[in-house]
Amino acid sequence: MKHKNYRTQRYPTLLCSALVGFLLTISITTSAAIYKWQDENGSWHFSETPPNDQVAEAIDIRVTPASGDVPAEEPIENAVAKEEATDEPLPLSPELAAAEKARLEHNCKVARENLFNLNHRSHIRFQDKEQGVERYLTEEEHRQWTEKSKQNIEQNCL
Repeated sequence: MKHKNYRTQRYPTLLCSALVGFLLTISITTSAAIYKWQDENGSWHFSETPPNDQVAEAIDIRVTPASGDVPAEEPIENAVAKEEATDEPLPLSPELAAAEKARLEHNCKVARENLFNLNHRSHIRFQDKEQGVERYLTEEEHRQWTEKSKQNIEQNCL
């Protein structure tokens, strides 16, 4: 009777175990599709599902387990921050561009009317929601509202 060498008998078992371990490691490290888009206010959004009403860019992000076995290339937060810092705003669809233009025009008109009233009327009465009463603006509030109206005109009037 021939005796098998213990080392040669164990070699296929070790090879098979190593192969299974390698395949499990590969299957744990996966890619996840993340969608990035910018809303009408210029804010960036990230999601696993694309929005229905906007154009979104698919970003391929490597996802690795949290254990120390597989080192992550870069934290997702850093990748997202880099994307936000380096990318130009996405172009708006014609419908969103028209809606944004209408919103800016409306805000411009309101800001100009507010500034006109603040400059031509010394006493402005308004409903103070915090105190629940109708009252006049103080001199400081009048100055602050005038500044805010000027800022709104700069932001919304093109």
